[in-house]
Amino acid sequence: MEQVSKRRNRYLAVVLTLAAPGLGQLYNGQWSKALIYPLAVPLVYTALYATLPHMPYNGWSILPLVLIALVLIAGAAFLAAEAWDTAVRLGDRFRPRWFNTGWAYLLFALLSHLVMTTGVRLKDSVATWYEIPAGSMRRTILPGDRILVDRLAYRVRGARAAGDPSGPGPARGDLVVFLFPGDRRTPYVKRVIGLPGEQVEIRDNLVFIDGEILHEPYATWGVPESFGPVVVGEDAYFLLGDNRPHSSDSRVWGTVSRDLILGKVDRVLWSVDPLGRLRLDRVGKRLE
Repeated sequence: MEQVSKRRNRYLAVVLTLAAPGLGQLYNGQWSKALIYPLAVPLVYTALYATLPHMPYNGWSILPLVLIALVLIAGAAFLAAEAWDTAVRLGDRFRPRWFNTGWAYLLFALLSHLVMTTGVRLKDSVATWYEIPAGSMRRTILPGDRILVDRLAYRVRGARAAGDPSGPGPARGDLVVFLFPGDRRTPYVKRVIGLPGEQVEIRDNLVFIDGEILHEPYATWGVPESFGPVVVGEDAYFLLGDNRPHSSDSRVWGTVSRDLILGKVDRVLWSVDPLGRLRLDRVGKRLE
């Protein structure tokens, strides 16, 4: 039996597109167009985030974030306009297809949400950002900084390690984000001081690595302090905050195993002061 034509509602086409980009195209019978946005955006999203650690260290370093916003907003707006136009042009000539049912629309919306969520998780596996609420890394990292973390820094050949320039692992002086050993749900940021197998000791606010004084222009101390000596275990790292009097670090809870280190801190993406004002001088600032 020939299917009865059914005019497409242009307003509904737009609403469906805004609810789940591509759904308006499915409503108009264009299943191939409906799949473009949900499949392409996660890939573009991840690719642009992967470029962030390789951008120049200035205000232009957030350009990929701007492009991501444009892709998400402009892409959805274009699809909404296209869905409206197609619904108008179809008029009474539209013939419902097998997927023009409420159940098919619901399934598409759920699958689209799943794909987009997977895309966000994929993005987080290459680069992500964290907001710093505390002052344990002051003056290097300020409360209110949103820092970019390169998740691939220690996963590819060329990353540095103790005694092995081509092996994986953080180098001394690297700023790293890691999961707190006592609560693996909480990310912390500290500086790598002691590498696997090294002896670390603090004497009157001087750090010694295997008996040699470590030059630390980034460190701030309080009253004279001593600690150790301790030997860093295999595949572990001794981490300290730069603001030593106000930092809970390896002096308190011990070393951090390699598998808890999420990535290397690259730069400040953007920063706001306690009053919510943007700190323009910190946008794109390299952290080292």
